[in-house]
Amino acid sequence: MDDGGIYEAPRQVEDVGDCHFYHVMDLPGFGVVGGEWDLRGREHAYLGGEPLRGRRVLELGTASGALCRFMDEQGAEVVGFDLSPEHSWDMVPFAKFDVDALIASSREHIRRLNNAWWLVHRLFNLRARLVHGTAHHIPAEIGPVDVSTACAILLHLRDPFGALANAARLTRETMIVADVHPEQPEGAGLGSAVPRHARSPIPGAVYLLPNPVCEDPAGAFAWWSLPPEAIGQFLGVLGFEDQSVTDSFQIFQGKPTRMYTVVGRRTRPLR
Repeated sequence: MDDGGIYEAPRQVEDVGDCHFYHVMDLPGFGVVGGEWDLRGREHAYLGGEPLRGRRVLELGTASGALCRFMDEQGAEVVGFDLSPEHSWDMVPFAKFDVDALIASSREHIRRLNNAWWLVHRLFNLRARLVHGTAHHIPAEIGPVDVSTACAILLHLRDPFGALANAARLTRETMIVADVHPEQPEGAGLGSAVPRHARSPIPGAVYLLPNPVCEDPAGAFAWWSLPPEAIGQFLGVLGFEDQSVTDSFQIFQGKPTRMYTVVGRRTRPLR
């Protein structure tokens, strides 16, 4: 199959200081790195318990490669997909913030994430391949996959349904979506990140996170509070009507945070 040259050539990254690790990892020769999300020992639950051995997986938002490594070691053929510094983050266009400056700073962050992915790839001798792009334009040249994953990325996208639709066009069997649950226990790591106006008792309601009273430029990096009911509706519309929903608690900045995972299995033929 002609892949159109979409896969990135392997890069030799040596300097851990020139990397950003989105997930906590224990790297051979370097020790524990990362300080935001810690999924260690709970990856299987985070992915909804879905078996991966022998399956081809498209991982949207591979970041620094923690889940990519886990899936690779489970026997999956992983295609990691993420931004490069040439791509712009879906920034909320807050009139009160210098969005151009935020986009510029995000490019350096993305570069360091990419570096971390390649360092992880080398240290763990992964078979995974990397494609750069945005979830709004997933290359058809990737070809069919058995499974696609979108873990904690949809809240950062202007058009989360469109991103899932793009992945669905390539996905033969299963889609896995994990995200922050709108209902968080007291003291949760991301409890304050789900504002009161986005904690509605209406099942399936999607809420816009950006608020005009926001004074923190970090608010420009997240768009939506997406409950599991809404994700179930999205996947059902896309032909994945056989679904299971599970919860897990993952660690964000040292505190437990409630996450949900929706696993959708294809019930309509891939066209």
